[in-house]
Amino acid sequence: MTEEANAAMDALKTNRVLEENIFILTMDNLPTEDHCDPHGKIMVHCPYMGWRCVHLSKVQDHIHIHLADYWTFCPPTPPISNHDSDPFQ
Repeated sequence: MTEEANAAMDALKTNRVLEENIFILTMDNLPTEDHCDPHGKIMVHCPYMGWRCVHLSKVQDHIHIHLADYWTFCPPTPPISNHDSDPFQ
């Protein structure tokens, strides 16, 4: 391999490719109220706990204490269904 190919392969090892709507979470890149669901929550990712829904006021705590590294939007609330109805009628 040439040195150019080696450099390109090394770059692939360190570059982050994030899914759509997943953002790096740092103190310089905090979500705002516009990003929250109607309850004031977003989802944050912590390496050892996975994804969690947290209130916007707790995001900085998750960065410092739980080492949260990514954030995204909460999924929409599923529609309410009528579980009392008999599906066989």
